[in-house]
This record gives sequence, C-alpha cells and structure tokens, in this order.
Amino acid sequence: MKKVVIIFLSISLIMLLTIPTFAAEKRFEKIYSNDCADYFLDIKTVRQVKTLSTIDIWVKIVYNNPGKEEAIKYRKKLGLSLDGYKYLDYSMVHYQISQKENQCQILQFADYNKNDSLLQSVSFSSFLKDFTTIIPGTAEETIYEGTLKLILEKSKSKK
Repeated sequence: MKKVVIIFLSISLIMLLTIPTFAAEKRFEKIYSNDCADYFLDIKTVRQVKTLSTIDIWVKIVYNNPGKEEAIKYRKKLGLSLDGYKYLDYSMVHYQISQKENQCQILQFADYNKNDSLLQSVSFSSFLKDFTTIIPGTAEETIYEGTLKLILEKSKSKK
C-alpha cells in the first residue's frame, strides 16, 4: 500500500510540473535567438491597433548567462539599481510595430527573476516611446520580421 501511495504521489507531482510547461509553449512562439537570449512572441496578446498597419505585441526575452551579464553591465553603466538582478531570468517588452512605416516603439518593459517575481517595470513617457525606424541587422528588425511572418502563417492556417 505504501508503494502505491508513493507511486501515485510521484505521478501526480510529475503531472503538476509538466502542465505549466505545456501551457507556456502554446502561448509563446520563438521568433529569434542570438548569443545572449531567445526571443518569443506572446501570441495571446497580438492585436491590431486602430490604424490597420500597426500591431501591438509583447515579446519575452529569456536570457542565457552572457545575456544576463550584458544586461547587468548595461544597468550598471546607466546607474540603475542592481537589486535582485543576480537572479535575472527574462524580460517582457511591449512593442508597437508599424508595418507601413517599418518602424517600432517600445512602450514598456518588465524584468523578472526565475521565480517570476518582478524585479523592475518601466513604462516610457510619450517622449521616449516615439516610433523609430527599424535599423537593419538589429534584434528589433528580427522581432519585426518574425512577428509579421508568424502573423501571416497564423492567418493562413485559419483559412
């Protein structure tokens, strides 16, 4: 009887640990990867803005060790707080991208640790969140292209 209870508890634990993983995989689609991080589009939050050529998206940036080091170095350079950043795991970045103008703007970002606890969140004022032209060869260009490609694929599969 004791063995049956242990086996049942083990199976229950494995099921509980794998359920959130499946849910996360369905929500986020990988659109880009570099030496510092993997970039995922949150497909549940993609939406058209009032103007048909603008798309509102959230991107999850999951850092590897070099990426964490770069993020911490950058924060240090700017004189920003490093409290808790030893455990930085990922960031969520809120973008709007303009298909017509080939531009993007960052509206907000939030940094999280491995326990999904918020380290810092910043919303940009209208002065800082102006649309800027996407520079070729940057992460923003790849996010832009990956987002449009994914949206096109999703719209074709719905037909």
